[in-house]
Amino acid sequence: MARAITETFGQFQVLVGDGEDPEVFSVICGLTSKGVQRTASTNTTVVPDCANEDLPGYEEADVASIAVSISGSGVWAQQNHEMLLDWFYSAAPKNVKIRNVNAATGDTEYENGPAILTTLSQTGERGQKVQGEIAILFTQQPTRVAKPA
Repeated sequence: MARAITETFGQFQVLVGDGEDPEVFSVICGLTSKGVQRTASTNTTVVPDCANEDLPGYEEADVASIAVSISGSGVWAQQNHEMLLDWFYSAAPKNVKIRNVNAATGDTEYENGPAILTTLSQTGERGQKVQGEIAILFTQQPTRVAKPA
């Protein structure tokens, strides 16, 4: 039996650019949960049976658009406090990278592109560290970059 080759939490990275030239990318500190959602919006059309119009038609689906978003939650980290607030209030895109460090050579290691911060939440509870939650949406289809040899 062949075992799956896996990836650790730290090898699945969400990196945000600083907007400088040359641009430096850093992981968002404090995340203890992160995810990428790749979704396809579809339209369906009922296609009739031309040989027997009394038969039910078949619903065919076509992809109308795709979207890629990132979600994350964890502790509210001082290291990202001002960057996240600035990003949210600017309503401007920042360059973001999704990195799968353990990708095989030739497979997609990075998904890169401009993205907006659509959710920025803080929650505090007495006796616990302040928690944060983010949602990021790519403003266009990310560019996929293969892992070099």
